[in-house]
Amino acid sequence: MLNDVTTPRNVEKIREYFGEEAESIIENLEMERLLEIPGFGRKTAQEILMRSYERKTGEKFEEVLYGDAGKVYEKIIAYFQEYPVTTIAKNKFFVQFPTSNRSLIEKRLAFCDRAKSFVEGLGEERAERLIQSLRGLRNLVEPEAEKIHDRVIVVDSEELLERVANPYCDVLLIETGEDIQTAQSYNLIFYVYTKGSDRYEKIAEVSDYEIHEGDFELEIVVPESKIERFYVNRKTLATLCEISRILGGDETLEEIVTSLEEKGEEGISESQFDEIVSREEGEINRMFEVRIKDEKMALGGREILNVLEGIHKDPESAIRSYLPKSVETLYYDLTREAHRRVSEAVGFDVELFSDELAFPIEVIPEKLEEAREELVKRKTKSLHLSKKNLLSLARHWEHVRKKEGEAYETDFMVAVGRILLKHHMICPQLGEGGTSFVGGHNLFIPHYIPVDYKVGETPHDFVGNDNVVVLTGANSGGKTTLLETMLQNQILAQMGFFVPCQEFYTAPYSEIHYLTKPRAQDAGAFESSLRSLVPLALTEKKKLVLIDELEAITEPGSAAKIISSFLNLLRQNRNTVAVIVSHLGEEIMKHTDARSDGIEAQGLTDALELEVNRQPIFHRLGRSTPELIVEKLSKRSAGKEKEVYQKMLEDLRG
Repeated sequence: MLNDVTTPRNVEKIREYFGEEAESIIENLEMERLLEIPGFGRKTAQEILMRSYERKTGEKFEEVLYGDAGKVYEKIIAYFQEYPVTTIAKNKFFVQFPTSNRSLIEKRLAFCDRAKSFVEGLGEERAERLIQSLRGLRNLVEPEAEKIHDRVIVVDSEELLERVANPYCDVLLIETGEDIQTAQSYNLIFYVYTKGSDRYEKIAEVSDYEIHEGDFELEIVVPESKIERFYVNRKTLATLCEISRILGGDETLEEIVTSLEEKGEEGISESQFDEIVSREEGEINRMFEVRIKDEKMALGGREILNVLEGIHKDPESAIRSYLPKSVETLYYDLTREAHRRVSEAVGFDVELFSDELAFPIEVIPEKLEEAREELVKRKTKSLHLSKKNLLSLARHWEHVRKKEGEAYETDFMVAVGRILLKHHMICPQLGEGGTSFVGGHNLFIPHYIPVDYKVGETPHDFVGNDNVVVLTGANSGGKTTLLETMLQNQILAQMGFFVPCQEFYTAPYSEIHYLTKPRAQDAGAFESSLRSLVPLALTEKKKLVLIDELEAITEPGSAAKIISSFLNLLRQNRNTVAVIVSHLGEEIMKHTDARSDGIEAQGLTDALELEVNRQPIFHRLGRSTPELIVEKLSKRSAGKEKEVYQKMLEDLRG
């Protein structure tokens, strides 16, 4: 997919940085990972994300947000991403882009409804357990094919040599006795033979398994090729199983996890074997020495002469011939018992001590090495068999992949449900015309006073269907906040998300424009602003236009007339719905019949702060009540400064 969603240069950068991970990062829409690449900007990453999304879903991405609306959208996404606990679920919010596609919006709204019901059904305690389990979720990984050096496939023909070649283990063609010796250096030998081979008897004599060429399958020799993925993902599988138990259970996952936990007869390790042998050697020497001290031996003169005579021929035999029988019996009893104990520990017959009486009693090095090799060979064979017995798990890999996807989807669903419940969000009603809401909240203002508002034609009848409104009122009264609350809820609705309102009705807009107060006020800024504003009044696309303090583009004397002219143009375009915040309400309304709404200051609080009615009053110019501001300053000042403010108050009150 990577080659289809970006330029060759970007493909090269992504592959160079992530290697084999590159495709899966694009497939999983992991935009944040792309931002790790030096010099890779958010815009480039978003473009790749959108193209990838289109390829995966068949849903066409469309640009809906203009001006500063994109910043509000990014703020929403950043906030929502605090809720999922896995990166993949967090990234899912990146593709919840606003759209005017009604069917896509309705599809997403249906998901929100399911998410809300799902989290409600979980209850707090189970939801918390589920979230904690999801925190431990990691991506399934495919292990690389690693060479296994403990086994070899031997064959008796050139043709078979090519057929059974694989990246997991060595393959050897047996032609000579030296080849057989080479094969015997491996712990496991698998002989894949051709029918009627004249080498069969010799090779079968040294092999552990014989497989006819027609029955050969690589997993018989290397079960790891099919089941190693289960071993390397054991923690993830356990987490998936834990998640499934919270949600009702999954028999297949339970079977997999139980099978991986079950351990066969592992036996002892080489180091444990060496410890046992060392302990036995020390113990039989101690016991032999203790017991032999009690033995009494008397030789007659003739016997002494015989011993001395025999020393010239065979000293060892001469001395041993006159040792009491009880000494030999003790030696054989002690070594026999030591052999029995070691054999029981390793699971096969072991003889490490010499049959010849000697002291101190010592392990024969060659025998010890043989026993070690046999131990390793048996352990290797046992481990291979246990893995071979797990081959039945291989058929479940696709089920595991499916459950992984479902787990990430669950994380996303839980996150969405928690957001909706925390903010008491409701499903927006889609229609035609304009936008209106009752009890609207702002996600980012903790104690936001809910307001009702409307622009354009909607079923709400608390005000008329004016498609263009001028919003005026007190400084710091909440005009910009209301504008952003309206914008935020509109973006949420067109993301296919519930909104923090008691009621919300809107048309899906093809364009959502948000223009904040311009910073520059020179001729260039004025010209640039006009160039961007005029098309808004002319294009026939369905659009929502929200503008904050448009008068800032030029000097106050001209601003009111320019804004009035612009409003009149907007009013003529029934596909445009607009709210414009301005402090020039009185001057503007002299030149237009657009509706004006006002947010008014009502007085001063005990703390001498402005008390503002956040609910706009429809069809009324809002006044910033400079009188109240001067009164506030008068009460907080003293001396000559206070006298100046009091004189201002007298002049204002006439």
